[in-house]
Amino acid sequence: MDSKEKLAGWALVIYAVLSLAAASIACIVFYLFFFTELPELLVWIFIAFLAVLILINSVGLAAGIGLIQEDSGAHTLAVPYSIFCLLNFPIGTVVGFFYLWVYYERRA
Repeated sequence: MDSKEKLAGWALVIYAVLSLAAASIACIVFYLFFFTELPELLVWIFIAFLAVLILINSVGLAAGIGLIQEDSGAHTLAVPYSIFCLLNFPIGTVVGFFYLWVYYERRA
């Protein structure tokens, strides 16, 4: 593995950690300020949405750590996570595009 792949791994780790932190802060703020004021169905939808975000970013964290440790199986997690990152403009788009560029450059 070359240094670009490790850099992409670090980018995925940093992005996943920041996204997990943002989701955690959103959970805390939501619970403290809005939990009792919203209808129950909307509360559960929001909690499910945050749980999915936490799950997806945990996969990204695992993929980034795998890339840093030069695990060849990390690419199976990193490719779908990078595609998901492309939807998160602007930082996620940069991180996702960088990893996909490194990945497809390696395969060519």
